[in-house]
Amino acid sequence: MATLSRRTSTPMPLASKRPLPKDPSLEVWSKKKSLVSPLSLSRHFVEGSIIRITMENFLTYDICEVCPEPHLNMIIGANGMGKFSIVEDVPEAWLKLFRSSGNLVITREIDVAKNQSFWFINKKSTTQKVVEEQVAALNIQVGNLCQFLPKDKVGEFAKLSKIELLEATEKSIGTPEMHRYHCELKNFREKEKQLETSCKEKTKCLEKMVQMNERYK
Repeated sequence: MATLSRRTSTPMPLASKRPLPKDPSLEVWSKKKSLVSPLSLSRHFVEGSIIRITMENFLTYDICEVCPEPHLNMIIGANGMGKFSIVEDVPEAWLKLFRSSGNLVITREIDVAKNQSFWFINKKSTTQKVVEEQVAALNIQVGNLCQFLPKDKVGEFAKLSKIELLEATEKSIGTPEMHRYHCELKNFREKEKQLETSCKEKTKCLEKMVQMNERYK
């Protein structure tokens, strides 16, 4: 005769007082979070990088703010969506540029009725000329088509020769000395050509004089 055995329940072990192991995903998340902190991001910006753009009365927006990251930034949209409007005249705009000695905040206010602009640097009134000098010191070249290419200048950019593209690229990404050295090399090459031409002419003249001297012997 079979007998039924009664299952005895064993008590569950007590929870350990040791701290639970950290979730690896949380560690990864915390590392990513630290990477995007403002302090760490500022270390990746180069001189003249745009940190923030704030615009008032921008198209259909009362206020609009754009905060680019240190590396490649793109504004994507279909034709006619207003991508280029961000660099066109805005009634009031703030532009914050990274500078190791202290960020540069440029403000422009436009009086539409009087067709007049008012410029400020770090909240202090200034002139457009001073703003252009400060911007140029950060190697920002608005007139260089390799740095800033407005849509109405695309045709002009396409007509640039290889030499012009090389010089514009040197000015855009190189140090000021790079383009200066290139210009000096071109000047040296021109002088070399002149000396070569002069040397050939004198050599021919010498040969003629030698021939004449041989005749009179």
